[in-house]
Amino acid sequence: AWSGNTDWKGAREFLSYRQLLDMIRGYPTDNVKPSILNKIQKYVNDEEFTVEICSLKGSQTCGSLCAWVHAVNEYSKVVKEVAPMREAAAVAERHLAETNAKLHEAQEQLIIVEQELAELQKNYETSFKRKQDLEEGLKVCIRRLENAESLSSSLKSEGVRWEENIQQLQERIELLPLQSFMASACAAYFGAFTPRFRKHLVGLWLEKLKEHELDVTAFSLTKTLGDPMDILTWQINGLPTDESSTENAIVASLSTAPRRWPLFIDPQEQGLKWLLQQYAGVGGAVAAKNLTRNAVTAAVKVIKLTEPTWIRTLETQIRLGGVVILDDVGETLDPALEPLLSRRIFAAEGASPQIKLTAQSGAIDYNPNFRFFICTKLPNPSYLPDISTKVTLLNFTVTLDGLEEQLLGEVVAIEKRELEEEKNRIIQSISIGQKKLKVIEETILGKLKNTKGNILDDSDLIAELKSAQSNARVLSENQKEANEKMKIITSTRDRYRDVAVRASVIFFVLADISRIDPMYQYSLQFFVKLVQHEVLATEKPADYSEENPVMLQRHLGNIILRLTLSTYEQVCRGLFNKDKTILSLLICTAIERHSRRLMEDEWQYFIRASALVPNELPPLPPGLSFLSRQQWELTVALFRSVSCFRNLEGHLVDDTDSWREFIQSDAPQDAELPGNWSEKLNAFQRILLIRCFREEKLFFALTDYVRCTMGPRFVEPPPFSLEVALSDSSPTVPIVFILSQGADPMGALQNFAQSQGRSLQYVSLGQGQGENAKRLIATCRKNGSWALLQNCHLSKTFMPELELQVAALQQHGANINADFRLWLTSMPTDFFPIFVLQNSIKLTNEPPTGLKANMVRCFSEITEEEFEVFGDEQRMGKYSKRTAFKKLLYGLCFFHSVVLERKKFGPLGWNVRYEWNDTDFHVSKQWLRLFFEEQDVIPWESLEYIIGQINYGGRVTDPQDRGILQTILRAYLRPDIMKNDFKFSSSGHYYAPPAGSLSSFMEHIQQMSLVDEPEVFGMHTNANLRYQLQVSQYLLSTVVSTQPRIGSGGGGSTGAEGGAATTPEEEVKRKCEEFEASLPEVLLREEAGPKSFTTLESGLPNSMSTVLAHEMVKYNKLITAMRKSIHDLQKALRGLTLLSADLDAMYESFLTDQVPRLWSAVGYTSLKPLGSWYRDFLQRVQFIRTWVQNGEPACFWIGGFFNPSAFMTGVFQAFSRAEGVSVDKLGFSFQVMDEEVARIEAGPERGCYVYGIFTDSWRWDGTRGVMADSLPGEPYASLPVVHFLPEPHHKMGPGWHCVPLYRTVVRAGVISSLGASSNYVLSIEVPTEKESDYWQLMGAACVCALAI
Repeated sequence: AWSGNTDWKGAREFLSYRQLLDMIRGYPTDNVKPSILNKIQKYVNDEEFTVEICSLKGSQTCGSLCAWVHAVNEYSKVVKEVAPMREAAAVAERHLAETNAKLHEAQEQLIIVEQELAELQKNYETSFKRKQDLEEGLKVCIRRLENAESLSSSLKSEGVRWEENIQQLQERIELLPLQSFMASACAAYFGAFTPRFRKHLVGLWLEKLKEHELDVTAFSLTKTLGDPMDILTWQINGLPTDESSTENAIVASLSTAPRRWPLFIDPQEQGLKWLLQQYAGVGGAVAAKNLTRNAVTAAVKVIKLTEPTWIRTLETQIRLGGVVILDDVGETLDPALEPLLSRRIFAAEGASPQIKLTAQSGAIDYNPNFRFFICTKLPNPSYLPDISTKVTLLNFTVTLDGLEEQLLGEVVAIEKRELEEEKNRIIQSISIGQKKLKVIEETILGKLKNTKGNILDDSDLIAELKSAQSNARVLSENQKEANEKMKIITSTRDRYRDVAVRASVIFFVLADISRIDPMYQYSLQFFVKLVQHEVLATEKPADYSEENPVMLQRHLGNIILRLTLSTYEQVCRGLFNKDKTILSLLICTAIERHSRRLMEDEWQYFIRASALVPNELPPLPPGLSFLSRQQWELTVALFRSVSCFRNLEGHLVDDTDSWREFIQSDAPQDAELPGNWSEKLNAFQRILLIRCFREEKLFFALTDYVRCTMGPRFVEPPPFSLEVALSDSSPTVPIVFILSQGADPMGALQNFAQSQGRSLQYVSLGQGQGENAKRLIATCRKNGSWALLQNCHLSKTFMPELELQVAALQQHGANINADFRLWLTSMPTDFFPIFVLQNSIKLTNEPPTGLKANMVRCFSEITEEEFEVFGDEQRMGKYSKRTAFKKLLYGLCFFHSVVLERKKFGPLGWNVRYEWNDTDFHVSKQWLRLFFEEQDVIPWESLEYIIGQINYGGRVTDPQDRGILQTILRAYLRPDIMKNDFKFSSSGHYYAPPAGSLSSFMEHIQQMSLVDEPEVFGMHTNANLRYQLQVSQYLLSTVVSTQPRIGSGGGGSTGAEGGAATTPEEEVKRKCEEFEASLPEVLLREEAGPKSFTTLESGLPNSMSTVLAHEMVKYNKLITAMRKSIHDLQKALRGLTLLSADLDAMYESFLTDQVPRLWSAVGYTSLKPLGSWYRDFLQRVQFIRTWVQNGEPACFWIGGFFNPSAFMTGVFQAFSRAEGVSVDKLGFSFQVMDEEVARIEAGPERGCYVYGIFTDSWRWDGTRGVMADSLPGEPYASLPVVHFLPEPHHKMGPGWHCVPLYRTVVRAGVISSLGASSNYVLSIEVPTEKESDYWQLMGAACVCALAI
């Protein structure tokens, strides 16, 4: 502690004092004692007592203490001076406090007064505000009441609609899950189906739902997913008005990203037209008028895979977000479309989506607005899963109802243009009105929904709603008025509906005939133009008035007649002769079926008679033994399937003689029917009797039917006319010659071009001729010449380019010389562009038929100089060259004509249908002249060899045909032809005239009959029946081929007893069950008897056992295939497995009574229909099974073998091993036995007994033991048991004829490298009293199995 001393010691104590700093800080500077201040004065006044000196001489701390002493000293002086002032201030503060206390008291009193005043003011204001609120509330109540009345009045009609909508929505909500399910199913599966199948499919689904107590009876895809305004807009833009097209449009609108792109099956371009107008507006509508060119608009592009720039166009549209229509695709697509179809769209992080079409092209930006559609003109395409699973298939094939409405518009637009225009205006106004009403309704609901606060206070909203409702009322009235006008217009338009109905029925016939031949293609545009032309061309009487019903109907009848006849004639000129009657029949029956004059059960029997034969056939009554099994089968099917024949069976039995006379008459189609059946049956029902009893007369009966129903002009095809074809064509419409065997229009076209003063330039297409063809078209387009491209069928690779060339003609028609014409020739082929066929004039010019026509054709090409080339003074042996040449030339012409005309008899004439033509005749004619110029005697053998073996024989592949050809040639080129009394046939009508002038020969030919009797060909009169049957069967099979597929959606057939209809699916199921129940088990070696598989003493196997083993393997393979396919089809029908293409074909075969491909592929050769084939199959298997169980039969059924030739080889081998003779030295001798099969109990010691052979065009005369002519009306007969006896070095003796044995009546087969036909078995030697040439010309043969 510090002692208080101020000496040095005390100073040091002071400085070491621990609390020195605190003491200094707390020193009372305000109250320093004066004494202390006095003491320090001597220090502070000392000059050395400064901070600097103390710090310098002492320390820093001394300096600081010095500074503090000076500060205290100075501060004390100041305090001393300020003290009086502080006192004065304290006094002032006390006075201020007193004054403030008085002020505070006064202020408190003022606050009390002010609070009282504020309370009074508040009370006043509250009362005043209440008064104002009451007044305002009164005004609001009045205004709200007025607004409520106004709003209630304005929304009164909307309220009714809302209540209806609420009710409908409540009903729909209950069904919404099921309807959504059904709509999804329809969108997924409807696409490729026709309307009939769609309805059937929906019906099946609804039945399944009902089974689970789920009811959606009122389901409609259009009502579920369709918007009425959208549908009306689509129809304005060209969408057909039928239900199916609307469904297609709905599904197409759903098929946008990220779903699958639509692929339209659009043979009539209905979908394409709609797309162009829907997406391109006015531009699209213009483009739709010419669908062959790209629609050059901002929104839509039409491209084709045949265009070189299609990928570039597609990429551009993808970037811009436009619409692309890929038109006219086939059954395959370019691989470059795969990324687009699979939607391989990718995007880097933060980048826009992109797509890459090809490896060569880079990635391009993908605009989400891009739309892609694919269209094909193929009527029934078959797409593999790699395509069908990536697109939405939509069947836009025109429907009857849709086409009827479209054609009605075309007819009314011509007959009453102002009415059609008014209708279109009203439809537009209805569409616009509906859209405006929709907008107004949505506006009202939107404003009601989005209003804030009390709606009755929004006067502007009330005014807007009132105005909107007023507009809606006006629009609604306008809509009602428009609808009333539409009813009147519709009623007026319906007067012309008969024309549209007939036109639509005819068009569907034209669409069906493409199934006959791929060249028979006719577009809807062609037909619409034809309808327009005929309506315009039908004249009206001067006093015509459409208000007069009688005159109107007469006028419409004239239009219908003109249209029907014009269609027949224009289409007929592009059909082959064999198909012209079919066209008239199809038109006739389509009209009759649509008008319900031809009932569906009658039509189904006509086209499917054999398929309607019941599996269990009632026994044939004894009195009807004159009926064949086939006739009895069809008779049973007739009275069970067609209601008007339900009493036929009883009447057949009761009046047997009359029916026998009718059935066996020469012309049953003209004969009177027994009893009162002529009165009971109409014309078509009478045809069903001919179909049943005398199928060979069906062609004549149908021709008479068409003639009586439609008129004679429908059975008289128009003559070939290049002038008419030229007048109908244009520089943009080519003319296509559809060629047939032997037809060459080149000469006629050259002459016609010369007569028209036109230059005809041509290119024969083939390898490497494409560029020449393009240059030819380009040149002729400019100079107005005619361009002819010959033989388009020989240049398949050029066909896409040809399509582009024709499209270019239509696109740039205005820049083409008006005289230019494009002529094309082609044999029928499936790769000829459909587009070209549909947009061209088609012609056929077949060679003439008949001996007379062929003779005229041959002699018309012989010039006078050629005919008189030799004189009388020139000799040819004992004959004058002039006489001999003319006689032989006539004989050559006759030979040529006979060779061509024999083809019409089918296998009876030639086993193979050879393509002989005029070239063969011209070459032979030149050879004949050459022989006469160089020889002195007629070289008969050389002529026979050159003409028969080389010129004509060079085309012959079948050995039997080659023999017949030589026989025919020997009949006319022989020495006897020089005799004036030599006749070519027994009738004496055909002979070579005396060697006169060319005109005398032509006169002789002109006197020939137009009807060729079979005897001129060396044939039996039964050949005519065979020919008639062949023609009738072709007509029937062709008509069947044009019919739409019979599917489970069909109406089925109703029995004559009026029972429930049987659907095709049920019919197939029934047949499957019947086949499965009766299908035999496989042939097992374990069930073989001791005599079945034996070995010889030498240890070698018995050759017949080998034959049996091979037959067992083949039959077991067939039985296994049949059982598996039946099982698979049953599973497919139950939905347990996929219905493959093979099973689908099998399904169709069961319905049409044909043997399925799955069976015939592993089966034996047969021409029988399914029912007969199956019975034959059971007999065959039983024959083999009996052999397996009991050993070799006494007689072998030749028709029961898979391979009869192998059986014959087995017989040879058995004889060879038994007798030790080489097989290649053996031949057969034959003996026709007298015993019947049942009476033969044991086989011969050598060779074998064979039965089951049928004679074709001859019969066995058992009385005389020789060949004999067939009985009239019986071309086939059974040959008794024949003993086949092998003989070494066998040679046929005189008085025998070799009759070829074939497996089937077709006779033709595949020719092997050894020259043998696969259908040929061997030749049987039969005794004859006539020359072999006679039987060769007759076409005598044997067959193992008939076609019935």
